[in-house]
Amino acid sequence: MSQYDAEGGSLTINTISDLDKERLFRAALNEETDVNTLLSYYRDRINEFDRHREEWLEKFNKVRTPQDEAHRQTWELQKKKR
Repeated sequence: MSQYDAEGGSLTINTISDLDKERLFRAALNEETDVNTLLSYYRDRINEFDRHREEWLEKFNKVRTPQDEAHRQTWELQKKKR
């Protein structure tokens, strides 16, 4: 049984049938499953991003070391020419 409050514009449910309770329960479970699926998706995306970031940092560090050495040598040559 439900009542409509004309002033507040809201519907008040006094009793909920067993069928309605089961529907509400299933809807809540589906919503929770959807939320967990979405969270799982974004966690996977973040983990994949972290993995790619680590790979690129390793590659960068391999390149950076020779570049630092080349810069140091160039600087030393310029100092000697002066």
